[in-house]
Amino acid sequence: METTLISSNLVFTDAEIEVLKHFFIIQDKYADRVNEELTTLLQSHPLWGNILKMQTPEQQKQQQEYSRELQRAAIFENKWEEYTNNLIAQGITYARMNVAYSEWHEIIRLYKEYMAEYVRNDATLAHSDIVLFFEGMSKFIDYAVFGIAEAYLREKNRIITSNAARFKAIFESSADFIFLIDKQGTIQMVNRIEGGYKEEDIVGKPVYHFQPIEDRDILTNAISTVFTEKRPVFYESYYNSGNNTQYFSCSVSPILEEDESVENAVIIARDITPQKLHQIKLDELNASLEQKIAERTVELKAANAELEAFSYSVSHDLRAPLRAINGFTHLLLDECKDFLTNDTRDMMMEVIKAANKMGNLIDDLLQFSRMGKQEVVKVPINMNDKVNSVIQEQQKLVPSCRATFRVLPLENIKGDRAMLRQLFANLIANAIKYSGKKEQPEIEVGCYRDNNSVVYYVKDNGAGFDMEYYNKLFGVFQRLHSSSEFEGTGVGLALVNRIAQRHGGKVWAEGKVDKGATFYVSLPD
Repeated sequence: METTLISSNLVFTDAEIEVLKHFFIIQDKYADRVNEELTTLLQSHPLWGNILKMQTPEQQKQQQEYSRELQRAAIFENKWEEYTNNLIAQGITYARMNVAYSEWHEIIRLYKEYMAEYVRNDATLAHSDIVLFFEGMSKFIDYAVFGIAEAYLREKNRIITSNAARFKAIFESSADFIFLIDKQGTIQMVNRIEGGYKEEDIVGKPVYHFQPIEDRDILTNAISTVFTEKRPVFYESYYNSGNNTQYFSCSVSPILEEDESVENAVIIARDITPQKLHQIKLDELNASLEQKIAERTVELKAANAELEAFSYSVSHDLRAPLRAINGFTHLLLDECKDFLTNDTRDMMMEVIKAANKMGNLIDDLLQFSRMGKQEVVKVPINMNDKVNSVIQEQQKLVPSCRATFRVLPLENIKGDRAMLRQLFANLIANAIKYSGKKEQPEIEVGCYRDNNSVVYYVKDNGAGFDMEYYNKLFGVFQRLHSSSEFEGTGVGLALVNRIAQRHGGKVWAEGKVDKGATFYVSLPD
């Protein structure tokens, strides 16, 4: 009877089977110790150590016992098919785990070396037994190596073929243009052929022939860098086809061999025409926008010049008639007081009041205009000192002020001293004015932090306002209360808003009719 190895010419005669039996009996005596030593050695191996970690020690032992049982059944019971299938499974596993042939062949060498050491030192064995053992071990291991190697190579070939087919499918289905080139820039392979070309028109030709003349130096330098410095290079190019221009984002990357040398490189060209055309339109739009901005700037400068001329006119030309009205009305009151009736005298006083109000309105308007052009000079400010100074100043300006002030600790910031003084003067003056009719007027000034800003607030318990009309609150000449109720020009809060904006901040308010109001100013610290 003969036993044939899978697709090999190796067969075992009956005499050789007897030798194998002799080998197995002696091997079985030392198998556990040899396996234990091999396992200990392989645990520190970078590859086999990780493979061993995939099983517990108990699972490893069971696997060894199972393998030995298959060997025994093959040799003593002629059940070679099961043992051979196990060898095939090992070969397939090694191939799929990408284990090199030399790696698993080294284990076989170590096994033979460890087992031989034990057998040679066994004093109970006769010389003839040792000779038979080594003869049987050689035959049995040859069988195992052939079985594993045949399955290993077959599976490796299947994997390589499968990967090649997969690579070819990916290569040919890519939306990008892919060129494989050598050191001379000759095209070895291309995935897509368009523009009326055939494969023979491209493969074997220098890649520079398909590059615009003005971009050839860029490609030449890129290829040189890839092959000498072994790093990828990126650039943009274009291709003219009739009346159409295609734009491409290109990369040239080295293909490293096992010895780290570079014999080939791959060029990948991605069509970015839609994005490029969009960018060109965007650049044109930006250029047009910049031109419009320049034109608007000229117009704005002209408008500012006109506004300055108007401000000068208001400051000088309108003040003279107002002074004349005011002066002559006072003169008439003094010179003709004996001839004026009470009604006439009252009307002339109204003229004086109106002239004074007009003067104040002009002053506020000019101040509002100047605030938009005045340079902001930021310096550290002690806010508690600033607010307390403003309160004292307002109390002197309004002798009738009965308000109780509560100033909480305020965070210091950097800001324009004069502008922030004006801001708090306007807010506190408003709080005094609109709470003046309360029996116990109360005004509170405080602050809190909001991310990178400090929010200051001025709160009163005065007349308040209807939130329905909030959008009018910070407009020039916008008033929520009549002049008969509270005097004012309608510029103060607009000025507060402008000062806050000049500091990169903002203002807002909350209020209820007859319940008071709170004005907030957020300033970056």
